[in-house]
Amino acid sequence: MSRGDPVAALRLVLGGRGEWEPSPFTKKLVLLVVEGDPTFPVFPRVALELDRALRRPNVSYETLASIVRKDPGLAQRVVRRASNAAAGGAVSDLPTAFARLGTQGVWRVAMGAVLDAPVFRCAGWEREADAARRVAVVTGELASATRDPHVDTGPAFLAGTLHEIGTLQILRHAPRDLSPHLLGRLIATLAPPLGHHLVAGWDLDARVAPLIGALADDEDADATRRAVRAAQVAAHVAVFGDAEELELAASRDVGERATELVAEARRIVREV
Repeated sequence: MSRGDPVAALRLVLGGRGEWEPSPFTKKLVLLVVEGDPTFPVFPRVALELDRALRRPNVSYETLASIVRKDPGLAQRVVRRASNAAAGGAVSDLPTAFARLGTQGVWRVAMGAVLDAPVFRCAGWEREADAARRVAVVTGELASATRDPHVDTGPAFLAGTLHEIGTLQILRHAPRDLSPHLLGRLIATLAPPLGHHLVAGWDLDARVAPLIGALADDEDADATRRAVRAAQVAAHVAVFGDAEELELAASRDVGERATELVAEARRIVREV
């Protein structure tokens, strides 16, 4: 599809009919999604540096601490999570926090913090953005909380946590006077592929991007993809009360697992 025909592109993507001239915002979205425009937000530097460090073997707590200290907000999150993680009492320093949380625990805190980075703040759409963040947090937790040995829990957690990145990017640029109906259509149709493009453009674990926006009924869907999809459905039901999501999930053969996860999803929502 040519870059010079955004109207046709949007009609194709959104199923539009009749005479319609898209706004600059919707033109930008179609160029991002259909044409793969590379003007993406930058993944938070400290979180990316920490992710790279933890992919190296035998990384030391001292190395991790030197990275986390570059972001005082993240350092506070790590210490706070460690203080709440066990009955050992309050934690006041990063080495102790790392010892209590472990490297995977620190990584999870850093990846979750990405959702609150300035690049994903959505002025004028704060309520919608907060709901998307709750869905993301719940999806990440549920997707990785499984005993299925075939689920790759690290990528499942990160894919779940970043699953609403496309939605946040749309909200970040959406004009405040955009109709709720059109906004909902844009998010439902364009957020999954936009999220995939965003994550694929960052230097993260290569296993994560294929899980963003993936549907569990894909012919090559594996256990990890199904886990992420079931978690996302349960999170949507818990946050939005969207029972239709469960019906759609049933048609994709993850409905049973999604239904099992709803109660836990609602518990997590109450805590975030």
